[in-house]
Amino acid sequence: MADIYASVTYTSVDTFITVLVLHACGQLSNLKDDLRNTHLCDRKDFQARLKKIIEKHNYIVGFAETVENCFNVMLLIQMLGFIVQLCFQCFQAIMSTDIADAAYNCEWYSLPPKDARLLIIIMCRATAMPLKITAGKFCWFTVLLYTQ
Repeated sequence: MADIYASVTYTSVDTFITVLVLHACGQLSNLKDDLRNTHLCDRKDFQARLKKIIEKHNYIVGFAETVENCFNVMLLIQMLGFIVQLCFQCFQAIMSTDIADAAYNCEWYSLPPKDARLLIIIMCRATAMPLKITAGKFCWFTVLLYTQ
């Protein structure tokens, strides 16, 4: 049950940050449209409209800086944790495929054919199905994922 609460909390914060960033992007898009259409207003209204655009831009910049200041440390810790996790996942995948190398290097050619075939099965299994961790059974975290 604790893993459900942790998952909900973790994804809620990420979703909240995403919403804040998308809000800033939407505001910038609206500002871009306002700036693009400033030529349509009267000459005397141009400066007043441009002043509002500048004020709105300053507000959006301040909003983005506030989001940055609130979440930069948390995102750094999250990124470092992900990098460490990635290293361990790649290490697990490498160690898993090393089983095939160990079976190949054990002088299997000096064994009776029946025993050598058993080692070949181990080699095939270790290379065909290395240990892996998935993201919701959707994507495998393997060395190939990060090297392509």
